[in-house]
Amino acid sequence: MKNAMTSMLFALLFLAVFNFLFFFLGGTEHPQSVWISYGFIHFAYLGIWLLPRMLGTKHESNYYLSGPIYGMCLNYFIIEFIVGVLFIFLSMESVTWALCVQVIVCGIFMFFILGVAKANQITGQQMQKREADIQVYRSACMEVKKLVPRASFNPTLAKLVNTCHDKMEASPSRQTAGTEQVDQSIMQTLSSLRQSMLSKDADSAIAHAEDLLALIEERRDLLKYSH
Repeated sequence: MKNAMTSMLFALLFLAVFNFLFFFLGGTEHPQSVWISYGFIHFAYLGIWLLPRMLGTKHESNYYLSGPIYGMCLNYFIIEFIVGVLFIFLSMESVTWALCVQVIVCGIFMFFILGVAKANQITGQQMQKREADIQVYRSACMEVKKLVPRASFNPTLAKLVNTCHDKMEASPSRQTAGTEQVDQSIMQTLSSLRQSMLSKDADSAIAHAEDLLALIEERRDLLKYSH
């Protein structure tokens, strides 16, 4: 809350100083070209504070993804401030040049800022999917860990389940395009293994545990050669 209040006061500082100088030095009687420049300068300044939040992603990495948007907004404000102040000093009776130049500058800015925002949105979605995939594998590891004590009714099965658990813990949780299908197969095989263990079907459980171990090793090899 305190940081938000400080940011708001800092944002209002420029507006207060600029408007004080604008009205104190120039008064309130100006041609339309000056008011157009006045409006564009305020629009560009507000964009620094609003656009990074409006065009950001919902992902936790939004702080980093919004950096390029903030940088572009800052560059646009600097350019617009220089152009706007120039037209304010020129105080043209005709609005043509002031309006055309600043609309073009704003249009170029909006074109690039929307492109960056779209790229950030795609990046955010990819990162969310990656984290979801990692969470699925971690959940599978936890599920295998829970099955370890339940496998004690058969020594061969217990050894296999322990081996699966150790190998899954040692394997990276990251996912690649090649391991996505393997991860799905791991979850399906794990579900079958759990059902066999609940019914105390040792032969079926051992077969599923062997399949699970093979999938874990296949996943490890795919990750190994994916660099």
